[in-house]
Amino acid sequence: MHKQTYSMTFLILIMMLGTAFGQTSSTNLVARINEGPCFSVEVADSFLFFGGINGLSMYNVSDPCNPTIVANLPYEHQINDIWIENEHLFLCGADSTLRIVEVVNSQTLVEITSINLGRRLNRVVIEDSFAYVVSGILSLGPAEGGLHQIDVNDITNPIETQTYTLRYAAFDLAISMNYAYVATYRGMDSDGGLYIIDLNNSIVPDTTHTVGIFGIALEANNAFVGQQGGFFIFDLSDPTNLAQVGDCHFGWDLHDIVIDENLAFLACERGGLKIVDINDVQNPSVVGDYSAGNNVRRVRTQEHYIFIADSDSGLYIVQNNLLVSIDNDQALPESFKLQQNYPNPFNPITTISYELREHSNIRLTVFDILGQKVMTLGDATKPPGNYEVQWNGMDQSGNQVSTG
Repeated sequence: MHKQTYSMTFLILIMMLGTAFGQTSSTNLVARINEGPCFSVEVADSFLFFGGINGLSMYNVSDPCNPTIVANLPYEHQINDIWIENEHLFLCGADSTLRIVEVVNSQTLVEITSINLGRRLNRVVIEDSFAYVVSGILSLGPAEGGLHQIDVNDITNPIETQTYTLRYAAFDLAISMNYAYVATYRGMDSDGGLYIIDLNNSIVPDTTHTVGIFGIALEANNAFVGQQGGFFIFDLSDPTNLAQVGDCHFGWDLHDIVIDENLAFLACERGGLKIVDINDVQNPSVVGDYSAGNNVRRVRTQEHYIFIADSDSGLYIVQNNLLVSIDNDQALPESFKLQQNYPNPFNPITTISYELREHSNIRLTVFDILGQKVMTLGDATKPPGNYEVQWNGMDQSGNQVSTG
């Protein structure tokens, strides 16, 4: 029997469907979760936890380009922070309540217990068998805050064992070597500072950095302290006598700091996301950014993805092009390119190859020589890399196209 051979006389077009708001050469938006304002976010393996204005949501992000909802746990108050400890979540509520939630079989959220600490809760850190929680609310008047130590050895019965009363509202903390580093802030006059509290001592010292701060992160022997307009880096060799070693300024309030390898990821309120190279702590420099919404509050990273919580416009999932690597150590393509199909002529299948230099929304379509659409071979969001698609000569209705 004679087999018919098809000569390619069709136009194959890759349509780039546009880039996302805010992305730059260092970042690309790959997905958004628009269920409402996002005040906190945490990521563990294939799951993302979204702290919203009315509760907690869990998403599967095994494919970060296509997050899917798994479970929801409604609350009447916003979730300001999330900490993951094994299969348990610790949630800081704006209603002064610390909640402990269990993730059951990776598909259900069940609250185990809760404890009311008397003030709006802003951040929680688990260290050994204790939960450390900071509290307070912005005010132009007195804005007392606190550091609460809670025994969670028995997860079903948390007990507050120590409270440190602070002069200002506390918004962030980090724990290292029995010291708690607490970021405090009062209000528009920028009062506040960094408290360094010896957890073996009930005495609260004076602040060591006298400008109001929202964020703090520790890495190696350094503290990264975020305030209005940027951050300072301090040497922690002697916690009782901090020595400044570097700083970086960019004009926006800094609400959250995450250190990943030699990069600092900063949640900068109306300034969006900033990425700072801290390989040389004496001379940090901004190397990337992403313009998210108008109120960026939290940032988390996992592999080469960045998760940005905005309390106005939801959650952004952004690819970090500064860290992107292609499987099998392949180099990133330098440009967008559509290759000649092969074989040509073909019977019954031909292969179409294309290259993407950055994360893109693409539509791959075959047209005939009269400009009429024959078949759409792909319509998806793709990370940078090299791709192949096969076509069997059929049109959109499953009919064999004519030869030519």
